[in-house]
Amino acid sequence: MALALRTLVVLIFSIIIVAIVGSQGQIYLINKKTWLFLILSGLSTGVGWYYYYKALQNGPTSAVAAIDKLSVLVAVVLSYFIFNEKIKAKEVIGLLLILIGTIGLAFKL
Repeated sequence: MALALRTLVVLIFSIIIVAIVGSQGQIYLINKKTWLFLILSGLSTGVGWYYYYKALQNGPTSAVAAIDKLSVLVAVVLSYFIFNEKIKAKEVIGLLLILIGTIGLAFKL
């Protein structure tokens, strides 16, 4: 139920933002490929939220939230390999700190 309520709040807030910005007419400009990625993104978000709540039911919040933040690391690594984005030394250090912090929280080191 919590997942449905959260999704409803996100939906309502998104509709309000679209109305405020006045971009509702742009929906017709979205091409098929973009629609596909939006749908796949929505599905993966829903599945991710489901498992996040399941993990919170079964594990300590500090470990679950920390592991969830590894998505930052995954996004940066994928952007490096897929989009050939450059990663600077300070970003590598930040990512390593995220990884070390996650391991520390998850395994209570």
